[in-house]
Amino acid sequence: MPSLATLRDTQEFEAASQMVSVLAHDFNNLLMVISANAEFLAKSTPKGDPRRDDIDQIQYAADRAADLTRQLLAFSRMREPEEQ
Repeated sequence: MPSLATLRDTQEFEAASQMVSVLAHDFNNLLMVISANAEFLAKSTPKGDPRRDDIDQIQYAADRAADLTRQLLAFSRMREPEEQ
């Protein structure tokens, strides 16, 4: 039978996991807007345009942030091992 401290720790871990999940989903929604606009700009900007490098950097940063968001979501799905 788990102790009260273990139960409290488990509840705190669950609360933290839920918070991370909510934040990651909200952050991902923002990233989708950034990424979609960067893609739109890239498609409407000629290859030789000097602004194209800036647009590519925005898209690269959005892609990296999306990877980080996926890692956060994976963390939020983790569960502490149960005591036996």
